[in-house]
Amino acid sequence: IRITTRITGIPETLGMRHRYTAPSFSRRLVLGGQKILAETIGAELAVLPLLVILFGRISLMSPVTNLLVLAAIPSAMGASFGTAIADFFWHPFGIVAGAGAWLILSYLIAVIRLFARLPGASIEVATPIMILFIFAYAAFARRLIIIAWRKKRNKFSTDQS
Repeated sequence: IRITTRITGIPETLGMRHRYTAPSFSRRLVLGGQKILAETIGAELAVLPLLVILFGRISLMSPVTNLLVLAAIPSAMGASFGTAIADFFWHPFGIVAGAGAWLILSYLIAVIRLFARLPGASIEVATPIMILFIFAYAAFARRLIIIAWRKKRNKFSTDQS
C-alpha cells in the first residue's frame, strides 16, 4: 500500500522504512542562492533608510553582488582566524597560512569592485526622500515598541491568572 505524506508529498510504503537521499548539488545550489537572495533583500530593506541618510545613494547591484560574495564570507572569516592563530605561534607559519585568506579576500574585493564600476550600479537619492526614510525608521521603531509592549502586557496578564 502506498501513501503520500501530507507535508512533504513524498510517497511512502506502509510498514517499510525508506532511505533519505540528500538533494542534488544543483538543488542545494539553487536553494542556497534563494536563501542568500532572501537574506540580502531583507537586510537591505532593513538598512535602506540608514544607507540613504548616510550615503545619499541606493545600490542597484548589491543583490547580485551579494549572491556572488556572501557564500565566501564564512570561509574568509575562518581563514583569517586560522591565519591569526598560526601567526600567534610562529610568524612564518602565519604568512603561509595567510595565503588562503588573501586569496578569498582578493576574490571578494574583485567582485565588489567589478560591480561597483558598472554603469548605473547605484543611484543618487534626493534630500526630500531622505526625510521620508527618517519617518519610515521612526514608524518602524514605534511598531517594534508597541509589539514588545503588547508581549510584555500579555505575559504579565497570563502570569497573574
